[in-house]
Amino acid sequence: MLMNPHSSQCRVLSNKALRVLCISAVLVKVAACGQPAERSAAGLTIFSPTLRQALAQRQQVLSAKRTALSLSDGATVNSCESYLKARKAGAQIAETVAAQLVASEYLLCEAMDLLPAKASGTGRMPDKLGTRVAKQLDLRTFPSSLGPQLDAERYTLAALSDAVKADDVAAAIEDESSTLRFEVVAEADINRDGKQDWIIWMTDESRDGNYRGYATLVVDDVTASGPLRATAYSGG
Repeated sequence: MLMNPHSSQCRVLSNKALRVLCISAVLVKVAACGQPAERSAAGLTIFSPTLRQALAQRQQVLSAKRTALSLSDGATVNSCESYLKARKAGAQIAETVAAQLVASEYLLCEAMDLLPAKASGTGRMPDKLGTRVAKQLDLRTFPSSLGPQLDAERYTLAALSDAVKADDVAAAIEDESSTLRFEVVAEADINRDGKQDWIIWMTDESRDGNYRGYATLVVDDVTASGPLRATAYSGG
């Protein structure tokens, strides 16, 4: 015998089923709230293929031998592990052109140190990040060879030159004497304030080889519409 879909019995069954679904939903929500908060990789994007590959083999990359790097206290390091340990203890890279050139190999170590242990290459594709770097990155907030040229009005790449080259992840100024390039290699909440930050690799070189400068920069809160402040990796 078929049941009338409009009968009171059907309405009772429907109400019971609805209550079961509601109770189940509440239990799922309560269980989720009971989980401890973690620094997950949600919202993390790795733009650099080199960094993405290194993160996939984190332990091997951290322990792998690298070109020996001289520190200001006279010691040398030759792996990401020994370099990061020394930097966290307060050591600085020796201020010689040779040491600064080798330091470029250790930018990868610094970026890996800033990212979560389980970081992967998931995330969105870059969208004109180089243009934002050129127009918004405040060059006064970290050391570079452009320091003497900066003032209250001219403090971005775009304000300093009409010849800025920008692509999806990088911005650069190049002339017959020097190259200054900024590459956004990752985006993540580095300082855990709930806002997205950038990790940038800076290359600052004179063509005659008399000056070399490399740094891993952390740009805080890249959702801002105004100037973006950056700090150089310090190991702290």
